[in-house]
Amino acid sequence: MKIPLDIIRLHFTTPLHISNQRSDYSRSETFIQSDTLAAAIMQAWASLGKTEWITDNPGFAVSSLFPFMATNGNYIYFFPKPMKDKTSGTLPNRLLKKFKKIRYYQMELFEKRLTGRFEFVNEKQIHGEYYTEPDINEPLRIFSSSVVPRIMRPRNPSEDSVPFYMEKLYFHEKAGLFFILRTENEEAKSRFFQGLELLAETGLGSDRSVGNGRFNYSTDFKEINCPDESEYSISLSVFIPESDNSFINMLGENASYDLIRRGGWISEPFNSLRKRSVYMLLPGSVLKMNIKGIDVRGRVVDLKPLNINTHKAIYRSGRSIFLPLNP
Repeated sequence: MKIPLDIIRLHFTTPLHISNQRSDYSRSETFIQSDTLAAAIMQAWASLGKTEWITDNPGFAVSSLFPFMATNGNYIYFFPKPMKDKTSGTLPNRLLKKFKKIRYYQMELFEKRLTGRFEFVNEKQIHGEYYTEPDINEPLRIFSSSVVPRIMRPRNPSEDSVPFYMEKLYFHEKAGLFFILRTENEEAKSRFFQGLELLAETGLGSDRSVGNGRFNYSTDFKEINCPDESEYSISLSVFIPESDNSFINMLGENASYDLIRRGGWISEPFNSLRKRSVYMLLPGSVLKMNIKGIDVRGRVVDLKPLNINTHKAIYRSGRSIFLPLNP
């Protein structure tokens, strides 16, 4: 079964820093989770004066943002490796260690993996965290990084400034991050792109006030081959199940997943307050979920602090895009 994918590529024009769970500025994450992008779109809507668009059903779902690069006029897309994935053959320990460190499959290999396990035979296809087709012999130039010193000026002028270090990512000219977009209708798609247009100007990630995280975007359309019938599916976004019972039903024999705690600070004018936290399943999670073609599952939660009168709900999207997968 061929499934259409609407792909949006972000070409970063300024450095990017993506905060991690520990709020350790000296290390940046290397990709952006889907709930961060969804929240940024809603924040952009608020800046545009379109607060009525901000609901627990915004009309769109996005995958997390994964790396891409261009070579010989073609774009190469990298998708998340299924959690705890295995190959069809037995690997020697030397190769097994390298295989475990892989985080991304090139789209063509990911497509093969959806329909069944492929045999891992050539370690020349391993480029650090990336597993590619044999014809890619050149080094993968996605991004470079540097750690720069910064200072935090306290609001009280009698206090000393506090130095800290921040890692910044610099994406190469022909590389960036991409995501898959699903919208309920053309109106929802138009709303999404209005938010994305503003985000391109204002930026994603930390230090947007000094110009970080700005980008241009372009679109692409791909088709990916998936199994017609499968008991299992793979998530391409962070995921919050609709209920505890539904999650229990997803834990089949071949299920594999990992969790991440999501929270953070509230944006202005309540930026001294923390949101409540929620645990989500990471992209690449494999769950017992019988779907036909691409599908969106999960729910949006409100992380507004209890007993604090903020102006609006603080939505965090756990709606995930799923593709069928043969375990």
